[in-house]
Amino acid sequence: MGQLYASADLLVHPYRGEGFGMPMLEAMACGLPVLATEGGAADDFLEHGAWLPLPSREIQVAIDQDCLGHAWALDPDQLALRETLRKFPTQAAAWRLEARQRSQKIQEQFSWQKIAQQMLAHLRQSPPFGDPGYSSVRSRSPAATA
Repeated sequence: MGQLYASADLLVHPYRGEGFGMPMLEAMACGLPVLATEGGAADDFLEHGAWLPLPSREIQVAIDQDCLGHAWALDPDQLALRETLRKFPTQAAAWRLEARQRSQKIQEQFSWQKIAQQMLAHLRQSPPFGDPGYSSVRSRSPAATA
């Protein structure tokens, strides 16, 4: 995969829903700029400078299953996507340089060993399942609980 990312100029990853975004993280670790939807889970790890955020809006989605809260997806701004791709050739070198400079940080911050250590620390601090302090329900935002 590293050779594939190295042969590209940009990872274009507009999404409506994303679990984690491993392709985006891999691309950034290889020094490849990423154009991806803003507002999802990837906001937690995408680095400005190596990430070109694609504006989006949250839309409700009708599903035939029980769901906590409302089901939603992101609607990437198609005009912004076209405009960013149109101007990319004139700024590709600067964006690639910025992405390469940030790739070492991504490699260190998201190594398998580092993630495993963080998960173990989190699990050691979490109350056991069934404990009164345990909650499997996580809110998307503080406003959602108000």
